Amino acid sequence: MFFAASCTKQPVACFSASKTTADIGEAVTFSNCATDASSYEWDFGDGTKAEGESASHAWTKAGVYVVQLKTLSKDKKKLDKYSVAVTVNGNNRYLTKIILKKYAEKKADGSDWDAPSPIPGVTVNPQPDVFVRLSLAAGGWSFNTSTKTDIKNTDLPFTWNLTQQNLFMAPDAWNVDIRDENNFGASSVSMNLFFVANPATAGSQGKIVLTDNASLYELEVYYENR
Repeated sequence: MFFAASCTKQPVACFSASKTTADIGEAVTFSNCATDASSYEWDFGDGTKAEGESASHAWTKAGVYVVQLKTLSKDKKKLDKYSVAVTVNGNNRYLTKIILKKYAEKKADGSDWDAPSPIPGVTVNPQPDVFVRLSLAAGGWSFNTSTKTDIKNTDLPFTWNLTQQNLFMAPDAWNVDIRDENNFGASSVSMNLFFVANPATAGSQGKIVLTDNASLYELEVYYENR
């Protein structure tokens, strides 16, 4: 008499993550696509484990976590593993870029931002040379972007990329000042001043939108959580 040995298939671990970048406390869902598995063991990389075909998890600290799924065959003799890294951002905001969307082409009195040069033979364009000054309302710190010379409406939207500056958005009141550089950089005047009571909580979805009451100026301040 002949008895055929039972054949247990090799499980293949597989899953997808709803996102691979999340904030602290934000749940990430993991959907199982494993085959030939009988049981499932999850390890979320922070000391937390779970069982079941699919799982969801939220982290309490920032960091990069390797989420691992271990699948087992019915007889528990065969297994497979699959991993995905999830980056969890902290609650500290850092400035990434500023985008100028709108500005007044003339001063309030109707004159040009840049007056003609008093030096014979030197031509000065009437368009403003724009930069943005960030400062604490209480004083003690300020930062100037680079200057966009002779800006025109056709240049808009204009972006200052600031990721490499590592500018921490402290929970203190900020002044965000659009300024016009004059006298070949020797001085500057404010075009419009915005006040942000707390840049650490203002805005949402990575962006703070600033507009004046007359809708002459619009500035977008972008941030990321680290």
